[in-house]
Amino acid sequence: MRIPEWLLHILTQADNFTFDHGKLISFFSFLIYFVLSIIALILFQKFDPMNFATGVSAMAVGFGIHIKLNPGDKPDA
Repeated sequence: MRIPEWLLHILTQADNFTFDHGKLISFFSFLIYFVLSIIALILFQKFDPMNFATGVSAMAVGFGIHIKLNPGDKPDA
């Protein structure tokens, strides 16, 4: 099975071959966060959209900081 090109671009470094562990952890954290939220809605659990939005935005900021500060992800000049 081949990984879609858009997903490969998200999860790899600038060479589109080497997987970045921080990006993998961030991606799966987002995925698990959304899946657990959907499961909570399906099971009629208490769901607070403000807390959900705060959590998603905090994760997005952390992911962005990782991408910006990761020295291994920048191509050589």
